[in-house]
Amino acid sequence: MGITVDVDHLLEHGYVLVENVVTADEAGAVVDLLCDYLDVNPHASIPGFRRKAGEVAQGIVPLHQHQSLWDTRQSPNMHEAFSQVYDNHRLWVTVDRASYKPRLSERAGASKGDPNAIHIDRPVLDTSSFAVQGVLYLTDTAEDQGAWECVPGLYQRIKRGDVTSFDRRTDSVEGYEIKRVAGPAGSIVIWDGLMPHSSGHNWTNTPRFAQYITMHPEGDEATRQERVSNWQDRRAPPYWRSMPNQEDPEPWATPAQLTELGEQLLGARPWGDTA
Repeated sequence: MGITVDVDHLLEHGYVLVENVVTADEAGAVVDLLCDYLDVNPHASIPGFRRKAGEVAQGIVPLHQHQSLWDTRQSPNMHEAFSQVYDNHRLWVTVDRASYKPRLSERAGASKGDPNAIHIDRPVLDTSSFAVQGVLYLTDTAEDQGAWECVPGLYQRIKRGDVTSFDRRTDSVEGYEIKRVAGPAGSIVIWDGLMPHSSGHNWTNTPRFAQYITMHPEGDEATRQERVSNWQDRRAPPYWRSMPNQEDPEPWATPAQLTELGEQLLGARPWGDTA
């Protein structure tokens, strides 16, 4: 076991930062992919730059099946982190996108933060179920560099049952403290799916690079077959295929090479009784 997750902190506060889940080379390979795809400089953040076709709203980059993205997903430490969170090693990894966030253009406004960006991805705030989400920092990320942010006070009210719904379009987080979580390259923020969250504005001259990675207990056979097919055919998950600039299939000559662990995390190889 290479890492230890403070699961108590996650359960009490709704999030936890876990360092050293991927190597510098693994994180750097994803940064290289994003810079090549977007034709940007990893060290210079230009406000209001002309975005290359391929980047979509909020800095989300429509890539899913590249080798470097799979190398971070199939990291043994990554699996170990989520195994500790769920107390279960029989997990599947989500096939999510990456993110590039340059300095916010001054034209976008002078105030820090955007309350309307705070959201909860779960449509029903069911406190009886437990699921997490995660974002991997690919480079050192400061609080004002577009770091992951959350609203712990509102989260506590949701856990108590005082708040049973939250709509980013109509519900305000005014009056609540917004917590921004900095972290070094190779660290992941894992949070309870009930936590109101977003990524903050980047007010620095260095871009923020991140990759969304989450794991959850393995699912049903139909879902397993779909996941394996998407990997073999280099396709995004169905719910992403209609998004702007999403190539289908993605432009890689062959499927990403998976380790034995990677095959298990995809669903191409069954889990044994032990990790």
